[in-house]
Amino acid sequence: MSEDPHTQVIKEGRRQRRRGDQVRTPTFTVVEGPSIGVLYVLDSSRRAHRIGRAEDADLRINTASVSRCHAIVVVASRGGEQAVRIDDNKSTNGIKVNGRRVESLWLDSGDKVRLGDSLLRFQWMTDEEIRFASGLSTRLAAAARDPLTGLLSRAFVTDRLPGVVHVAEQRGQPLSCVMLDLDHFKNINDTHGHLVGDVVIRRAARAVADTLRGSDFSVRYGGEEFLLVLVDAAIEPAVDAAQRTRAAIAAIDLEDVVPGLTVTASQGVALRAAGEPVDDWIARADAALYTAKHLGRDQVQLAVPAEDSRPPEVAGESTQSAPVLEEDDVGPPTTLEHGAPRPSDED
Repeated sequence: MSEDPHTQVIKEGRRQRRRGDQVRTPTFTVVEGPSIGVLYVLDSSRRAHRIGRAEDADLRINTASVSRCHAIVVVASRGGEQAVRIDDNKSTNGIKVNGRRVESLWLDSGDKVRLGDSLLRFQWMTDEEIRFASGLSTRLAAAARDPLTGLLSRAFVTDRLPGVVHVAEQRGQPLSCVMLDLDHFKNINDTHGHLVGDVVIRRAARAVADTLRGSDFSVRYGGEEFLLVLVDAAIEPAVDAAQRTRAAIAAIDLEDVVPGLTVTASQGVALRAAGEPVDDWIARADAALYTAKHLGRDQVQLAVPAEDSRPPEVAGESTQSAPVLEEDDVGPPTTLEHGAPRPSDED
């Protein structure tokens, strides 16, 4: 039916629900979550379809909050016409339909089904509607991705991150974020040109994506800066992830681009406090990132804890910026406790 990579046809089978002269097919569209924009077209001739993160799932949603076989979608006759029922398959996080927890429910067109941090909209569609939705899904998925790197675009922060935070709060899971900036990137652009700079950014993005888990989120935040959102990660595993990412970027081979060219990254890590606004949380990680810049780059720094983020005269801390040290004066990368103001020099 469709060669669109964002449209997954379970199988070309017969479509058994009619409205007037139009045949309608059951579909699910991911409207929130890691696979946002993907359209799943079911096969009405099959009775059961498995939804889960397993590789052999009929509707695969590859995120840690979805069980390997999270739910079963049943296509069956009800009241003389085809209908679709969703059954919880003893999943860890359960199923909600239109915000209500259910074990089993017949779905109406337009129902929204939540599986972990993914939200799917169920709808009976004509072939024409499927063709239109396929194009819309492609555009939506493209808008959610940065065209240079393939990472999530900055729109993730406003469009999807609040939902990720909400789900984590409901489950009592820790959330950490990492602000990452490539060191001396302006020098790379100025010396070797923007085409070389683009190659460096793409390879750094690939190193970041390859380091993270499937449940984490990697975002091109702007220019040479990246935001990593680590789900169910307290501060120690978050720092470990940042250190792995730092090492992966430092190991990037750029000899085929410019002989002798290397790249490193500075990072700031922040554990989100209960009830902390997203902007404040990211700002703490950003401040820690610039501490790493002040202290010599190619290292990871911890953010000031949210409960200590008070004005200096209250917290008893100096307002003086950390001194900018020469790289030869700095020892091996370390992880410190507090962030510092952003340096004034361009990096």
